[in-house]
Amino acid sequence: MESERLCYENSEDAVSYNVFTEMLAHSVSLKKLLKHITKEEPRNAVELYLWGGNIDLEHNEFVPYKPLMDVRKHLEHDIKMLATKLVDRYGTHGGNCE
Repeated sequence: MESERLCYENSEDAVSYNVFTEMLAHSVSLKKLLKHITKEEPRNAVELYLWGGNIDLEHNEFVPYKPLMDVRKHLEHDIKMLATKLVDRYGTHGGNCE
């Protein structure tokens, strides 16, 4: 995901991020949604993955999903990522909202 899209409050990416992270912040909401979709009670804490990474609100981090990154390295070894798709060592995307 190109991180600059989050700068526009009505973009699909920004709306998705805001809705799901708000539900994650109030974990009961996300658990209710999961139960509604799966028809099963969640047994563990619910984790949120968007755009290939775990959204960790407690530590304010975006943690790339390692199995996906490994597959991408194998399948896309010759494709260069755009600067806006790179994740820095703090887990944030390269773009900014100015």
